[in-house]
Amino acid sequence: MLIIAHRLATVKNCDEIIVMDQGEVAERGSHEELLEKKGQYYRLWEMQQGNFILKKEEDIIMAAYEDMPGEVDENEICYT
Repeated sequence: MLIIAHRLATVKNCDEIIVMDQGEVAERGSHEELLEKKGQYYRLWEMQQGNFILKKEEDIIMAAYEDMPGEVDENEICYT
C-alpha cells in the first residue's frame, strides 16, 4: 500500500516513511528512526505539532527580558 500525505500524523504508524524533496528521496525510515535523525522529517513533525518558535518571536521575547532587572538565564525561558 502507498500513502501520500502532507499531515505526518497520517503516516506515523507506517512501516517505512519516505521523505521526498524536489523529486528526490531525502530520508527514509520509521517514524522513530526519522525523528532520531533530526532531519527534514523531524523539522516538519515539530512544526506540525506546534513545537517551534519563529526567530522574530524569539527576538521580541529576548528584548523584553533585557528590559527586566536582574539576570535572566536563557535556559530557563519557556516558549509556548
